[in-house]
Amino acid sequence: MDIVCYERDQGFVLEQFHNGEFDYMDTASEVVETEFFRYIGAKKILQELAVSYPSPRKQHDVPV
Repeated sequence: MDIVCYERDQGFVLEQFHNGEFDYMDTASEVVETEFFRYIGAKKILQELAVSYPSPRKQHDVPV
């Protein structure tokens, strides 16, 4: 079972990091994510991709 915890207290995070309490760390930026989805929404890229995306409600025949 994986536990994901997001912490904004930089002092606490740095202290725990120095104590070796982390197995894995990753960074995320909400600003970059928001800008990306605004861009693909404004350029209608997502709508174009959705047209060619297979529907999960239909079974597709896959050749053997």
